[in-house]
Order: sequence, then C-alpha cells, then structure tokens
Amino acid sequence: MISVVHRPTDKTHSFSNCSVRLKIGPQEEEEMVTAIAIIFNLLTVSSQSVSSSSGWSTFVGHMPNVTVSTGREAIFTCIIDNVYNFKVAFLRVDTQTILAIDDTVITRSARVTVRHSIDKDERLSTGQRKTWQLYLKEVTPADAGGYMCQLNNFEPMVSQVAYLHVTVPPDILVNESSSDLTVTEGENATLKCSAIGYPEPNITWRREDYQPIYINQSVGVVEGSILNLVGVHRRQMAAYLCIASNGIPPPVSKRILLRVEFAPVVTSHQSEVFQRQGEPLKLHCQCHSWPQGYTSWTYESNRLPSEKAAVDYRPQVGLVATDMYLNIADMQPRDKGNYTCHCSNIHGTANWTISVEVVAMDAVQQRRMAHSSWSAEHQEDEHENLENEDEFSSPPPETTTTTRQTTIVQTSTTRKPIDANYRVTQETKRSDDDPPFLRQQKKAGNKAGMPTSLTSKASANISSLLLLLLLITFLIDNQHPLA
Repeated sequence: MISVVHRPTDKTHSFSNCSVRLKIGPQEEEEMVTAIAIIFNLLTVSSQSVSSSSGWSTFVGHMPNVTVSTGREAIFTCIIDNVYNFKVAFLRVDTQTILAIDDTVITRSARVTVRHSIDKDERLSTGQRKTWQLYLKEVTPADAGGYMCQLNNFEPMVSQVAYLHVTVPPDILVNESSSDLTVTEGENATLKCSAIGYPEPNITWRREDYQPIYINQSVGVVEGSILNLVGVHRRQMAAYLCIASNGIPPPVSKRILLRVEFAPVVTSHQSEVFQRQGEPLKLHCQCHSWPQGYTSWTYESNRLPSEKAAVDYRPQVGLVATDMYLNIADMQPRDKGNYTCHCSNIHGTANWTISVEVVAMDAVQQRRMAHSSWSAEHQEDEHENLENEDEFSSPPPETTTTTRQTTIVQTSTTRKPIDANYRVTQETKRSDDDPPFLRQQKKAGNKAGMPTSLTSKASANISSLLLLLLLITFLIDNQHPLA
C-alpha cells in the first residue's frame, strides 16, 4: 500500500516537502522501489505561485457516482479549471491506494487506465480547463466503493469523491437453501431459500403448477425467504419455486419438490356391471397414494391367473394416482362374481369391489326371434286380407244422364295400408250405421264363418244398390225421362 502525504513549509505550494509511507511485502520490495522513484519524479515540480485573476484551481461541478453491472466498464470523470502545472491523482478511498497520477497508472492492475483532454476557454485569463477520466474495466463486486479525484495545488489539497455501485444479478445459494423434502400428512414443512445480489434480491414462492398455496387461506404467491406449511395436506404435495429478483436481469429460481406421504384411497365409477356373454369386459379403479405401493386384482378373494385376464397399471403424471385396468376378452357365465382391486403402501391398504353379472346370449336371441316371428306373421295376415278385399270389390261406378239435367253417381273405394286394429274399428263404425236387416245379415254371415272383411264389402255393395234405386224412383216421380 502506498500513501502520499504533502506537508508544504511555506506558501509557495510546492511538492518539495513530501513524504511517502510504504507498506510492502517481501516479494514486492524491488518493484516498489521503482514505483517510489516514479512518484517522486512526478510530484517534484518547480514552485509556482498562482496569481491569476480567476483564483486558485477549482473543480467544475461534482464528480458523479457510477453504477454498472458486473463485468462492465466504469468511468469516473473529474473536470478542473486553471490546472496549470499541478498534478491530478485518482485514489481508492477505502484502501488509500493511488491508482494514477496525471497520465501515469500507478496500480499494477491492467484493468485501470487514465486519460485527460484540454478544453480551451476564452473566458479564462490564465490556465486551462482539463477533463480527467479514470477507466476501470470488467468491474467486480469487490471494486465497489469510493474513488477520489485529488488536486495537489495548495494546503489543504482539494478533492472530490464519487462512489462506484456494482449491480449484481441475483443468485440462489444452493447450499443454504432447502432441497426436496418428504413429510407425512399432518406434519409441518419448512422450505428455505437464500439468495445474494445487489441490490438485495426479493424472494417469492409459488407452485410450479400455478395452483394456490394453502397457508391459512388460499394464496397464489408468498413473499419471504422462508415458506412455512402447517399441518400439510396431500393436496399441498407439489413442486414449489423459489424466485429471486432484484431488477437486474435475469431473475433466478430454484425448484423444491414437496412430497406428502399418505395412506391409499381407491375409487371407481363402477360398482355393479352387467355384460353379455361372449363380449369383452373392462373394469377400472384408481388408486391415490404416496409412496406408490402394491396394486393387484382378485376374483372372489382369489388372485387372478394371468391367462384369465389382462391387468394394466398406468401411473399418472405426478406419481400420485395409478389407474388399474382389468380386461377380460370373452365373458362367460363362469366369469360372473366379485372383482376387487387392491392398493397398499407403508401407511395402509384400500380396495374397491365391483360386482359383475353375465347376461346369457341365448335368452336375448330368443326374445329377438319371438319378436321377429310375430312381426312377420302379422304382416302376412294383413297381406292376405288385402288380397281378399280385391276379389270382392264393387263394380265400376255407374253414370246416369238426362236431357235437362245430368246426374253422376260415383262410388269409389280408396284402399290404404292400415293396421288391423284401425280396420276393425272402421268396420265396426260402418256396421253401426247400417239398417237393422243388414246388421242381421252380417251377424248371420259371421255365424256362418264368413270373414268380417267380406261381410263389410257385401254390405257396401247393397248400400250402393239401394241408393241407386232411390235415385231412379225419385226421377220417375218427377217425370224426368231417362236418357
């Protein structure tokens, strides 16, 4: 370490009386001797009085503070009026280390350089204005602190101090932070996260799946370096992110996985299943547990043989739920019964029973065949009745014409495919409208075994003939000759 103390004996303001105190190590002794010679050569100048009308050398403004990120370059700027032949030095305040004097760099660090420029000002009667700049490359957090620009022109020496602030992106201290944690349901869990940086980082917590964090109430984000979870529930099992940020990019995070151990719970949407004989069957259960334990299927309390059914276990994402499937390719009556899925771990055992009934295919086929045969016979009877109606249908309509007036009597029958119930209803309605002697004839025909459809057709023909006779009688009475 080098420190320079200036003690002038008179008002000539010279550097002739100057002492240098050295603190050197054994390995630096030879190099420091050379440095001392340089310092004395630079500080020894001819005595010169400052008698300009503008006064003594002065600083212009204040040397500003500097804030840079780690790895960048810091620049300190010092502006002085009426420098004359006085020396300007840059020092590190906290260590009193001389960095540079005028254009000469004293420190051995290759990261330090110094420059100056002369600015002429016509308003200055004597002297010049000089701008001095100290460059510090690739700064580190250790470079933060005060830096002095010192003008050695009179007693006491005048100086300015500026501070270097080195911003440091946040970094999480892994060794001082929590790692993955496993607790039993109902216990307390504490997650810790430590981070460094400048400015001091702000630490927040959130779940990786963006689900809320349960601390007395449901919250999305928790601030602070420590996350306390009291009476942990299985729904709190998740990956938690500790995020450190201080405004200096990039923010950093650490992932801490919290596992909560609990006894198994088995659920299923099936409790009673009916399946047809010969068709495949698929049963499903879901087991929630941590740690994952032993899973199996049994049939009537007996272990299922591999040749009887195919078992499929599918752990879900998160390693908490396991889907358990039982597939039987060909259901037979002997396969009916109770099927049970089991799940167990170090904290307990759970199961779910599904009752399976096999519906015989023969019975189903018999019902289908009976229904099909009844429909076919019904359609065949309707077809035969329609053919009989065609045989006993009435003759074409007759037409009667006179010279004064033409009267057309037309009787037609329109057949429509109707069902038996509708036809019987219509025939019954028409028979009620017939005269009494016609109803007696229909009853006699029915007793003789004549079909109802034939009796209905005969009565229709008789009705038509009666109407025709009534019309002819009416015409004769009114003396209208027939054509």
